[in-house]
Amino acid sequence: MGSREFLNHDGIFLKSIGHKRLKSFAKDYLELLGTSSAIYEANGHYAFGIFASGWCRMMDSTSRKLCNTPDNVKTLNSGRWLCHESCWSDCTKRAIAKRAEVDIACNGGIRMHAVPIVAGGNVIGVINFGYGDPPKDPEKLRMLADVYHLNYDDLLREATAYDSRPPYIIEMAKKRLSSTAKNFNPHLHAIATDGCFLDDGRFRTAPGFILEDLEEIFRYKVLKMLKKEGKINDAVIENMLSWHHSGFYVYIGDRITPSDKTGLGNLARYIIRICFSQERMVYVPAEESADGIAKVVYTSKDRKSRKVFNALDWLARLTTHIPGRYEQTVRYYGFYSNKSRGMRKKAGTDDTIPAVMPNELSSKESKQNWARLIQKIYEVEPLVCPKCQGQMRIISFIEELDVIEKILRHLDFWDTRNHDPPQKVSDYILELVCDVTDSRIPELESWY
Repeated sequence: MGSREFLNHDGIFLKSIGHKRLKSFAKDYLELLGTSSAIYEANGHYAFGIFASGWCRMMDSTSRKLCNTPDNVKTLNSGRWLCHESCWSDCTKRAIAKRAEVDIACNGGIRMHAVPIVAGGNVIGVINFGYGDPPKDPEKLRMLADVYHLNYDDLLREATAYDSRPPYIIEMAKKRLSSTAKNFNPHLHAIATDGCFLDDGRFRTAPGFILEDLEEIFRYKVLKMLKKEGKINDAVIENMLSWHHSGFYVYIGDRITPSDKTGLGNLARYIIRICFSQERMVYVPAEESADGIAKVVYTSKDRKSRKVFNALDWLARLTTHIPGRYEQTVRYYGFYSNKSRGMRKKAGTDDTIPAVMPNELSSKESKQNWARLIQKIYEVEPLVCPKCQGQMRIISFIEELDVIEKILRHLDFWDTRNHDPPQKVSDYILELVCDVTDSRIPELESWY
């Protein structure tokens, strides 16, 4: 009994992304259509569903009652939940099998469109939505009234109440859904200072960052956050840490110096996250268009292709980038936070331009401090004797491969052993701790 989501006990999609995020996916295109949407795991478990129109709510709840049982498990397996059969068996299941978009006529009188969600080359779920006007033809309404055991006048009232959507809105919703599903790639962008501000107002630049180190810390922080939020457990963490490819990737762009006016300008525009470039947009008035319809021609970033939109289509696409009420699009931390700026303004130093102190330490020299870095990441002091806890010192480095192999074979560390998949998570919770007090890598207060 209860919501179908409670039957989803082991759904990776629902647990890793969460109900709130799935709702934002559905809201992205459902605001355009005002119908219904469902999100499924690849195994068929129900992850999320929402009904925005009275027509869809009435048809689903009525067909649910036709099953004559309060048990959702029995209902789902009965084949009599007509709306679920359209949503899952006829549409979503086919999308998983075909690994392609599916568009069908729904039992409830409208149409359904489903797109498989692909991540890492695998289908991990499916998003679908209903679209189109409910039927207003009397013969069609009488047929639905007989099948769903509904009153004809109730059907006509809900069909008439639905606001019809023009075709271009429906096509835009399909394209947005397709883009979301096929390019499902959780990621974040951060603009960080490449150093730190000293107490006297000067700015000390950091050595060049090492991508491998940042990737390791990034993975560590994300896994710790997901575990804290209850999205993953120790078994999942152990499994992910054993992957040959970590699944994480870090990219660092070129540094922008104070004298780089062009770079600073591009950075300012990037922070605002403008959704299009006005320089690549050309408006063609209706009187200058061959068919008398106003158009917008937009050129790609590489200048190799362009796309023509009707003026209304272009406006519809632009409005999807307008943030919701009270939604933040830019967050500032550390030296640039509102609190820090307020403190500097109170002290009368907000307009002071700090002196930049270059760091003469190269990335290679910085990386040589390997003992401190190992301790920071893995919380193991490599220069402390594991037996007597005394401080060790480096006598020499062994670089001959045959000698290294001989030593490791003697210690039984040479051969890599495969192990069985981790068992179900136990009550033991592994505490992940990362001390970044002295790190030269900028610390983010939040990952989202």
